[in-house]
Amino acid sequence: MASSIDFIYKRVQVLANKDQASGYIPPAVFNAELKQAQIDEIVEQRKRFEMGSISYDNLASLKTSKSLSVNTSGIATKPSDYLFYDNSTIIFFYKDSKGASKQSLRSVDLIPRYEVGNRISSLVNPPTRYFPIVTEAGDTLQFYPEGLGSVELYYLKEPADPFWGYDIVNDEAVFNLGLSTEVTLPFELLPNLIRRVCSQVGVSVRQADLTSIMEQKMDKNEI
Repeated sequence: MASSIDFIYKRVQVLANKDQASGYIPPAVFNAELKQAQIDEIVEQRKRFEMGSISYDNLASLKTSKSLSVNTSGIATKPSDYLFYDNSTIIFFYKDSKGASKQSLRSVDLIPRYEVGNRISSLVNPPTRYFPIVTEAGDTLQFYPEGLGSVELYYLKEPADPFWGYDIVNDEAVFNLGLSTEVTLPFELLPNLIRRVCSQVGVSVRQADLTSIMEQKMDKNEI
């Protein structure tokens, strides 16, 4: 299978050349714009999946988990590669009707900061160890009730920055796979990345152009 990032680079150059007002896109500009395009596409895909407008999760490759220590004030520091919250769980200990010690996993609901006060003061639905909540606060996560001890955090991690690596040969940039970092998103989203990069650098793109490019490459098994 050919390199995804080289495919995107070449398609952007083809479209830029076709759009006479644009022309050649330097590698440094391409790399910077692709980095932003990938983040923007991740945000869009996450919103669409959470809203139920798509039935499949294109961000599965970004999902990971980590055990976090929660201090006595209910605060835990986000992992250094944290991008978006997905879920978190705690182990809930209890005794059954016969007095035997049991445990179960409880999911922690993420709520907006503006709802925290109402939940804490609620007489009907306050946060408890059986129904804990969490909210985001900058680089930390605030859990309620306090004293949970530890949680298992499931989250979307920041992707590696895509980079089209190259060597200069006869004053031209030539692709070097060994110096490159591939995009994180799956094949199905490559047209979206191409469109985003082109839009960001002012290249006019028609849907028909993207469809034609993808069909030609699939026929040739080049992606």
